[in-house]
Amino acid sequence: MFHFLFGLPLLVIMMFWFFGTIVYFLPTIIALAMRKRQRLAIILLNVFGGWTGVGWLVALIWAVIKEQSDG
Repeated sequence: MFHFLFGLPLLVIMMFWFFGTIVYFLPTIIALAMRKRQRLAIILLNVFGGWTGVGWLVALIWAVIKEQSDG
């Protein structure tokens, strides 16, 4: 009934993949939700540099810091 992959039920592996993907793209999700002006740069950094860990952390910090208002 259950399909196994690497000794784990397939459903468990799919859940880890799903939540892992959400965590990986968290800086992108935050930047889009907060309508950041530099959201394209944050997205590109997250997609292409996020796998390093350092790039992901920089993208996350960049996504959550408050932007300075003009004036």
